[in-house]
Amino acid sequence: MIRILFIHSKDERKAYKVHEYRDEDFGYLVEGEPGRGVEGPPFRDEDSARVIHEAAHAEFVDHDWFSIVSKEGRRSCVTALREDIRYALTLVANSRKKIYTSYEWRGDDMWEVLADLSVDILLYLEVSGFDVTYPVIDLPEAVYHKVEIVNHDFKGVRTSGILAAGCEEGDKLLDSGELQISNYFLQYCFDWRKNIDRLISKAEELLYKSGDWYRHAPVISTVEEFAATLEPDFASAFYDHYKPETGRRRKYKVSRQFNHLQIHNYLYQVPTETVEKYPMYLVMTKDTESGKCTVRMECGVRYPSFSDAMTESFVMPKDSRGTCVTLTVVIDTMVFSRCEDSFRKAVWAFRYYDNTVELYDNHGVFEQFVGFIKQPFEDGLVTVADGED
Repeated sequence: MIRILFIHSKDERKAYKVHEYRDEDFGYLVEGEPGRGVEGPPFRDEDSARVIHEAAHAEFVDHDWFSIVSKEGRRSCVTALREDIRYALTLVANSRKKIYTSYEWRGDDMWEVLADLSVDILLYLEVSGFDVTYPVIDLPEAVYHKVEIVNHDFKGVRTSGILAAGCEEGDKLLDSGELQISNYFLQYCFDWRKNIDRLISKAEELLYKSGDWYRHAPVISTVEEFAATLEPDFASAFYDHYKPETGRRRKYKVSRQFNHLQIHNYLYQVPTETVEKYPMYLVMTKDTESGKCTVRMECGVRYPSFSDAMTESFVMPKDSRGTCVTLTVVIDTMVFSRCEDSFRKAVWAFRYYDNTVELYDNHGVFEQFVGFIKQPFEDGLVTVADGED
């Protein structure tokens, strides 16, 4: 049986014997930890020998501590075993000591062998690590009925159950009392709406790691003057009737809607376009008198240039009142695939008020975000509004 412990929090992790797998773990099993040798030849227990025989198709050489021979007759050292076999043997050794080892994907064949050993294979998985684009445990379906999830969150209660195929509609509680768990764990994926505090912490961490920077006064200009500093393709949304042309550079006319807009340019680099097809826009609007702040996520045009992003309707809302300030952070990813760590892909920020838009990149994005939302959040004045996911 394979038993997988779900870790839901840092405090919960402290309650169990867990070990994060490292490449050097296998070497320690063969040669002993630094300063400590081994008392006998490694992997001679029944379960380890079975892994080597059935998954690696090899046997130990008699009267030799470390030599193995493949079924084709090739002789080598046990340290030459494939990476997945080294991981499997580490799992066996740790499980015999009642230690949960971090789950790592290592191919299908190995898992079928591990699921049938005499020792229960103990693994742990931090649920915050589930990727919203693929929220599954990557195991072959053939072993599902031999996999127990130790503390799955089922209807708000931590309980154990068996990983099961055929649960497309979700977990099933059978009449027998057995819980069959669907291998689709979207419920554990990062939801930015419930984790604004973690976004703030990540931004503060990135600011701390960025070190000290010189502050510089903004370059103040009209939209026309700012657009002239960009390649036409990256400024195209500022123009009326923009049509790319080859050869001689032509003069484009900036749209009249930007006649009264003032640019305060705090950028460190000349902006181009995003890498992601549909980046996320985290839009925050604050009432400067009450301190109340609403937050929502929006989606704009595909592969936006800097001017495309800046001229989205939610960046500079027409109905903005005199006491309202809007900060929009452009995150160059479609989803938070790596929890709050994906926030490091924030590339631009636009702060809009009174026909003025401030432009930020680099560490300025995170500085503006923390300064804008941290205090309202701590004061309980932040509301998450409906928008795009």
